[in-house]
Amino acid sequence: MTPYINAGSTQRMLNAYNPKLRKYLVDNHYMETLAFHIIPGGRIIDTFCYRECPRQ
Repeated sequence: MTPYINAGSTQRMLNAYNPKLRKYLVDNHYMETLAFHIIPGGRIIDTFCYRECPRQ
């Protein structure tokens, strides 16, 4: 089975993200490829305004 990008699933994933992260992913075409992209946790917190997980 050849992997492919499912537009419906991709849109559902994008809808789960906040607008800043969604714009970043779309503007950089990250969701148009099967390549694996890494966004460090600190950047997710600082740039895209996600909350840090509580420390235990």
